[in-house]
Amino acid sequence: MSTLGEKLYAWSIKTWPDLFLLGGLVLSLSFSVEKASWVVNAGPIHGGIFLGALTGALLVATRWKGWQAGVYAWILSLLAGAQWVGEILPRSWDMGSMSLLQWAEGVRLRGLVFGLRLAGWISAIQQGEKIQDTGLFLLLFSIVSWN
Repeated sequence: MSTLGEKLYAWSIKTWPDLFLLGGLVLSLSFSVEKASWVVNAGPIHGGIFLGALTGALLVATRWKGWQAGVYAWILSLLAGAQWVGEILPRSWDMGSMSLLQWAEGVRLRGLVFGLRLAGWISAIQQGEKIQDTGLFLLLFSIVSWN
C-alpha cells in the first residue's frame, strides 16, 4: 500500500464517526428543507448543503483555526451562493467554445445582472413587498447552511 493510501486509511479509521454524524446531519437538513416546501424547486439546495458540509470538513483538516476558518467559510459561502444563484462564472463545458474576451464580457454582464437582481431584492424588502424570486431564499440558505 502506498504512503498516501496508508494515511487515507488511518484517517478514515480515526474519523469515521465524525463523517457518519456529518452525513446524517446533511441528509436530515436536506430532506427537512425539501419536505417543508418553502420554495417551488428545492432540488439545488441538496448540492449546496453537501458542498457546504464538504467545505467544513475540509476546513477542519487545514491549519486554519478559529476565526480564520470562520472568515474563510463566510466569504466562501457568499461567493458560492452568488455563483449558485447568479451563475456569474460560465459552466466548464461552455468555456471551451469562448474566447477570453467573450468569457470576460460574459462574466461582467452576469455579475451586473446579479447585482441588479440583488438591488431588486433589497428594494422589495425596504418597501415591504413580497419577493417571488426563489434566488433570495437560495442565497440566504446557502449562507446559513454553510456557516
